[in-house]
Amino acid sequence: MTVLVPPCAKTFDGAQVYDENSVEVPVWSATGFTGDATHGIELSPSDWSGVTGGYSGAGGLSVEIDTPGSMFGAGYELDHLTAATDLPAGKFYVDGDVLDISAYNDLPRVKEKEC
Repeated sequence: MTVLVPPCAKTFDGAQVYDENSVEVPVWSATGFTGDATHGIELSPSDWSGVTGGYSGAGGLSVEIDTPGSMFGAGYELDHLTAATDLPAGKFYVDGDVLDISAYNDLPRVKEKEC
């Protein structure tokens, strides 16, 4: 899974993924971001130096991305996860629409976000 955060976020302290049935303890977590956030943040070992757990087979998911001054989060119900599966490279499922990064960055709520 790859997630987008507003472009003002430059440093990432960690990420957590929670299963909708287990919101107390993350099913997946990561530290040491090594990827390129301009292409989205991949929630896999390829973008992080330390990863534990896994989220395959989960129902709905809650995702948190931690930065030094903020936490960005999103929730994905099972039907959203299904709609976001197998999108073309560079396309992302955002609030019911399929967007590229440029269109995401142009959303008013993203442009106005202050980190």
